[in-house]
Amino acid sequence: MKNQLISVGLLSLVLAGCNMTDFRLPTIGENNSNSTATTKSASQSNIVSNPLIEEMCATAKKNEARANELYRGREVSAQGRFRLNKYTKTPHIDFNTQNFSVHMAMNDKTEPWKQYDDGQIVSSGNVKVSEVSVEHVGGLSGYDICYIHN
Repeated sequence: MKNQLISVGLLSLVLAGCNMTDFRLPTIGENNSNSTATTKSASQSNIVSNPLIEEMCATAKKNEARANELYRGREVSAQGRFRLNKYTKTPHIDFNTQNFSVHMAMNDKTEPWKQYDDGQIVSSGNVKVSEVSVEHVGGLSGYDICYIHN
């Protein structure tokens, strides 16, 4: 019993000196030489802070009709990863807020998106909202996808 306590005590000391959150993969535009940031900062670096979009998505999750009533016609913009729908050929961006994975239409009237590569970080431009909807994916432990259409 005494040996077990000593082993547990030594293990605790070793683990206390080794912060397991100090390892993470580099984020976009960063090289491997900077590995001292925490896992928390790595996951938060992928989160877009946009209170209006977070509010729109949260409202749509509770009541889509109300969200569309409140936000239809409002202009929003954000940055995210460029994606082109392979079936409809419509451009959109993907990004995460604190509580949602967001798929947002881009302002495709001026067509600058034709020069973008898949996955490139770009701005959506000013998008006039026509519809907001939320879909829950993956059962109990899943996540919510918020769709913002123009």
